[in-house]
Amino acid sequence: EVTASRGTVTWDNVTRLIVVDIGTLGPGEVVTITVRAVVNSNAAPPPVTIRNQAVLDYEQGEPIGSEIVTVLVPPRGPAEIPEPGTWIPVLGGFAVLAGYVWLRRARLPKSLRLRKSLVKGSF
Repeated sequence: EVTASRGTVTWDNVTRLIVVDIGTLGPGEVVTITVRAVVNSNAAPPPVTIRNQAVLDYEQGEPIGSEIVTVLVPPRGPAEIPEPGTWIPVLGGFAVLAGYVWLRRARLPKSLRLRKSLVKGSF
């Protein structure tokens, strides 16, 4: 599930590409993009490592990639409360992307594209 506080969100099931087109932003404007990913039942049996990356693609320059976010899906076992450190890599990747957008807000592009790069596993 992908939502944006402004613009349109599209998903291509073949290329596995999420595109969020936010249009042109003025100085000081902010757009929030939220991505919620769930590992589906067709994924490799746990443990499995899933890697994703967000890419900012805009008309004024070359695409900028975020840090690669790595999430380990642990083997099934007794229900436990996940450690807070599990979410740090996920949030770190989005924080890098948000920081870049904030820095470029005066010249923000017409579109923002998020590309999923899946190394191992399945969504």
